[in-house]
Parts: sequence; C-alpha cells; structure tokens
Amino acid sequence: MPPRSADADTNFALYFRESLSVITNAFLIASIEGDRRILLYDPPVRVTRKHGALPLYLSITQTYRVVAAQAGGTRAKSTGYTYGLYAQPDNQEPILEFHWHPESTPRLRWPHLHVIANSADGQLDRVHFPTARICVEDFIRLLIRDFDVETRVPHDKCKQILTKNKAAFVEKANWLFWENLI
Repeated sequence: MPPRSADADTNFALYFRESLSVITNAFLIASIEGDRRILLYDPPVRVTRKHGALPLYLSITQTYRVVAAQAGGTRAKSTGYTYGLYAQPDNQEPILEFHWHPESTPRLRWPHLHVIANSADGQLDRVHFPTARICVEDFIRLLIRDFDVETRVPHDKCKQILTKNKAAFVEKANWLFWENLI
C-alpha cells in the first residue's frame, strides 16, 4: 500500500521532533496554513549549557509541504527554515540565525547565515552569508559542539539519533541543484 499524505506529514514531524529532543523537551508547535505545514518553537525555548554557562534560547521554524513522490505515494518537501540562537528569550539578542525562505523573499532564494556582530565595514547582521542547506540535525550538532549545549540523552544515543535522522533527510532530499546567487 503506498504511503498516504498523513504518513509523510507525520514521519517528517516525528524525525524533526526526535532530533530536537536530544537537547530540549519543549513542545514543538505544528500547524497548517493551506497546503503548507509549519513546525516551530514560539516563544524560543531555553537550552541548558555545560559548566554552569548562561542558558541560550532556541528559535526554530521549519516549513514544508506534502507532495507526490517520484516512486509513488507522498513525501515531505522542505520549503523554508529559520534556526536561531539567542542570548535572551525575547529574540532581541540574536547570536546567529540560519535562514532559507525562498517563497517569502524571491530575490533571496539561497540559504544563508546572519551573524550578529560588527566589523570595520559596519554591522554584519544585514549580510546574507551564503551557506549550503542546513538540516536541523547539523544545527543541533553546532549547538552541542560549539556552544556547549547539554544533551538530554547520553552522547552515544544523541549521535545515533542525529545520524539516523540526517541520513533519512538526505536520502529523500532533492535540493542538490543550486541557482546562482546573482
């Protein structure tokens, strides 16, 4: 029996939630706007850091659609994301944000990073540093490795979950085509 639309929707959300569960037990909100599905943390959720460091706050928005699969049935297709890390829970002090929102900003269709810093040339937060597509598992690994975010499960289990879920995401990915930036 071919997969149903609800199966693709449920499976995508389950993998996404399982990956996030390695660093937080916060409730991930799921909603539907027309044919677009949205998974998000609203407001940002607190994540604990090792060695008594001040906590950080995580903002996640992932959008996707359920579409027909080439092999029959359906699959989830990512349509955008924002993964943000903040010093405060009110989104007023971002540290960095990974964005990909081709539907809402057609002139800025590529994935990019905002780094909140200043340089001799001015504020860098308005610069759209191009990146590859970033899956939530890679963002979580960045948080664990470079920001000392504590995991809720032992390291081996965390690594197993993130590796399994990224592999499932990459297996179904069809975003290997790149448009020119300019």
